[in-house]
Amino acid sequence: MKFFEGRSPRSTYCAVIFGIIVGTIVGVVAHEFLGKAGLPDAVTTTLSIVFIIGCNLLSIAFGIRRLHDLDKSGWWILLFVVPLANLILGIMLLIRPGTQGDNRFGPPPA
Repeated sequence: MKFFEGRSPRSTYCAVIFGIIVGTIVGVVAHEFLGKAGLPDAVTTTLSIVFIIGCNLLSIAFGIRRLHDLDKSGWWILLFVVPLANLILGIMLLIRPGTQGDNRFGPPPA
């Protein structure tokens, strides 16, 4: 899929992760307000699940693109399900600079 290809710089990755965190907080608050506004629980829960799936797909896609920037396979993203390894991988994605010049995943991001 095109969405999982290419490279993503640290700045874009950090912005996306920050946006997902803020979006999740807004989603939780919106869920509470929609529930108090009289919408049925099934509707608010369905909307929340769709939002969570979207955020997860977005974070996976940008995580894979960030790994590509580090010249690593996208399969490394599976380390996020391993305790402690997910912490190390997350810090690595946020701190390590991408490879200079072209790598096997394409040219450096603009």
